[in-house]
Amino acid sequence: MFPGRPMFHFSIADLTLFSAIADERNLTRGAARVHLSVPAASIRLKRLEDALDVQLVTRLPRGIELTEAGKALDRHAKAILRQLDELTAEVAPYARLGKGMVRIVSNYISSVDYLPTDISRFLSAHPTARVHLDQKPSDRVVEMVATGRADIGVSAFTGDYPNVRFHPYHEDALVVVLPKGHPLEEKERVDYSETLRYEFVTLDRHSAMQTFLFEHANALGHPIEPRAEVDNPLILMRLVSQGQGIGIVSLKTYETLSPAIEVGMVRLSNPWALRHLRIVVPAAEESLNGTVREFLGLLLREAEKDPAGG
Repeated sequence: MFPGRPMFHFSIADLTLFSAIADERNLTRGAARVHLSVPAASIRLKRLEDALDVQLVTRLPRGIELTEAGKALDRHAKAILRQLDELTAEVAPYARLGKGMVRIVSNYISSVDYLPTDISRFLSAHPTARVHLDQKPSDRVVEMVATGRADIGVSAFTGDYPNVRFHPYHEDALVVVLPKGHPLEEKERVDYSETLRYEFVTLDRHSAMQTFLFEHANALGHPIEPRAEVDNPLILMRLVSQGQGIGIVSLKTYETLSPAIEVGMVRLSNPWALRHLRIVVPAAEESLNGTVREFLGLLLREAEKDPAGG
């Protein structure tokens, strides 16, 4: 099939087993992790060594030790398994009803504050449609639409980008939420650098918006070590209200949650804190299937209702 390239007779299952054994440094525990008996795992390991023509482990009285070849295989096995997970996640939407699927990618603010309502309206009007929503940083949103890995994006990306077209959507801002009586509460606006002297409650590090904020803090030479790291803004604001630190959320989130949670708020003065959200579509919009065009039409109509966005 591939002239000059050796044929290796091992499988993803073999790499998964070896990675588990390497993590555990123990054949019995590694086998248990992948639900194999010890004899079956031992046979697979021996076949893997034979296929590669190297010794991968040294057996010790209590466990195993990786040889240099084993360490190299472990690194590559883990990289291959990670890539396989990414591949599975990326192609999953295609398995769900093909033309009725809308693949959406958006930044954090859009995913949390705006798109859920628009997606709900769309699904109610199109009972056979399916939606896959992925959250990414704004630059990745644009890249994924440009390369065909998403049908529609919503992003705070500024400027132009090859092979895509932008439409206005909404405007929002990042704001600091504070416990009542906090020293910053007296200010009308505050520079992000001034906030970094205080304890923070943050969203988790997988949030696109939080990654953006961590990067800005690192650039200022003041990395954030969160007092608490949580997975949604409701929990964040509750912890802030109880005096566990300050946090940053979108203005829309603050306006939605503040009637039920008593916190102070001050706006960030940094230009990047104002978020001009834009819809991202392929430059050749006519290439979008009918279901995706219907969803785009709904987003554009909703954008027209926002005086700032539309």
